[in-house]
Amino acid sequence: MTMGALSMSGHASRRVDYGTLLHPFPTVPPAYCYRCPWGKTPQSCAVDCAMAWEKAIVDADVDTVAAVIVEPIVGAAGGVLMPPKGYFPMLRRICDKLGVLLIVDEVITGLGRTGSWFACADEGIVPDLVLIGKGTSAGYTPMGAVILREHIVEELRAGSGTAPIGHTLSANPLSSAICLAVLEYMERHDLLKNTRDRGGELRAGLEAMSLRFRHMADVRGRGLLLGFEFVADRESRTPPPVNLNSASVFLDACLAEGLVVYPAGIPPLNNAIIVCPRW
Repeated sequence: MTMGALSMSGHASRRVDYGTLLHPFPTVPPAYCYRCPWGKTPQSCAVDCAMAWEKAIVDADVDTVAAVIVEPIVGAAGGVLMPPKGYFPMLRRICDKLGVLLIVDEVITGLGRTGSWFACADEGIVPDLVLIGKGTSAGYTPMGAVILREHIVEELRAGSGTAPIGHTLSANPLSSAICLAVLEYMERHDLLKNTRDRGGELRAGLEAMSLRFRHMADVRGRGLLLGFEFVADRESRTPPPVNLNSASVFLDACLAEGLVVYPAGIPPLNNAIIVCPRW
């Protein structure tokens, strides 16, 4: 992770050792419906979490803001946080209104994990740039990529005519060939449908478990990217004590049974679990 990426990240525990070396980029509260920062419910939601972007951009000075960067579903920092309905269309309108690019980080969600090629498609939007990795190669080779919308490509052509990014190992043919083979396999075996089908079964199972176990709450997600969190009290939604580290305790118990899950969340809410089997 670069210092620039870490500066934009909301993962506080990864930032703690770097202090003033990080750039102070504007941020907004997460779209966290189970613990809404505005105290709303799904019935009273006015998508304040999306409107917060407009205020943050204006307060920072529109002329100094190049882009908004978001995950369509928050992964490790929150444990599969799903935005409310209408969040992304509103954010798209805000970015268009203010002349700001919308960059969607689909490293976790992209290339099939949610049952669609891209999670942002399920939200009904087209970003200006899409970041992909992980699912692109199924983990068989290191690979990341940026997909550019046509109007950005045209701006580059009208300017220098070259892409202003590059790394030592960029565009290596071996990784490219592996990624192409992975995508062809996914299409040939219709793994997107399999993800939706198996994801429905997994969600039903997790929801049934949540009814049985009173400390397991808010099953959420899409496809084979699902999560939930532990609570000390379901009515008040009080999280377990931070020093209990409930997610890690649960991880150890699962590993002992041969099951791999992903502990997620940031103290004091380090109480979430991601369940994301291979599709």
